[in-house]
Amino acid sequence: MKEKFFTRTLLQWADEGNLRRLPWKETKNPYLIWLSEIILQQTRVEQGTPYFLHFRKTWPTLQHLAKAKEDQVLKAWQGLGYYSRARRLLACAKRVQDEYGGRFPREYEELLKLPGIGPYTAAAIASFAFDQAVPAIDGNAHRLLARVFGIDLPPHSAEGKRAFRQMGARLISKERPADFNQAVMDFASTVCKPKPLCENCPFSQACTALLENRIAELPRKTPPKEKKKRFFYYLFIHLPFGKYHPIRQRPGGDIWQGLWEFPLIELPRPLKAARQITRTRAWKELGLPEVAARICHVHPPLKHLLTHRELHIQVLEVEAQALPEPLKTTCLITDTKNLPTFAWPKPLEKYANRK
Repeated sequence: MKEKFFTRTLLQWADEGNLRRLPWKETKNPYLIWLSEIILQQTRVEQGTPYFLHFRKTWPTLQHLAKAKEDQVLKAWQGLGYYSRARRLLACAKRVQDEYGGRFPREYEELLKLPGIGPYTAAAIASFAFDQAVPAIDGNAHRLLARVFGIDLPPHSAEGKRAFRQMGARLISKERPADFNQAVMDFASTVCKPKPLCENCPFSQACTALLENRIAELPRKTPPKEKKKRFFYYLFIHLPFGKYHPIRQRPGGDIWQGLWEFPLIELPRPLKAARQITRTRAWKELGLPEVAARICHVHPPLKHLLTHRELHIQVLEVEAQALPEPLKTTCLITDTKNLPTFAWPKPLEKYANRK
């Protein structure tokens, strides 16, 4: 009875005009639905909306995106973080174009085979574009279902994933799956927030978390992993023949793959003073002593947090009489005015974009 009440009440809430008006919600186009879902992974709606509009304008169809170059997509993605999403976005577009004739498959299981599409995104595309009754279970759904039904399991554990998926399958409206999935997201985003508005909630008389005073406990949290610390010293090198600088593209197998950066010295431990970098073996291996390089300015250190890493970054401006030999094979020389045209990690954007 509680499950039927939940579905009926949630759809009634949606029919009262409570669903958010967003640019990707007025379409059944699977390309635009997929594009919005990838952009909004680990990104707030307010932040992701301008990116969605830019991508839609730049690459209005899947065929346009499939022809794009990775550098172009990474540049358009700049500022969103988690750049592996951008690379998988392009890989998925090319796969759909090459193997499916430019049309997204309708079947949930077939969607799961595509790069960057997991259970939630596949369910979103299947329900929003093709009206299939597949529950889209994301963090919002975890919060709402855990509280209303008292699901006392970490959502990302194997047992938790199974429990939330089974609950979603029982709750979803077979007649209105897209409305149901959208209502779950919007209700959790606007009412059953991390700090919920219980006084405005139509489930308040049936909510397990509210009745048992367990709102702060549900959904169950998984203890965070300790972040690995890394210490980056970037060398913003000024060459003598005008406003030119060596930059390099980050290799695969590490963070920020494919993005651009200044020559980097990574150390296992932080220096007491950044200028001590000139005493390190890495400074010598870059060939900087041979070109009479000197540090002319040290920028304040900053800390940048990623999912599993804590980066301690400091940029040092260096004047060099020539390009050191070891950097000639790994770096591209570019004019200061061209630096903003490259895709940079967020911590380096302000240095690349300065006048």
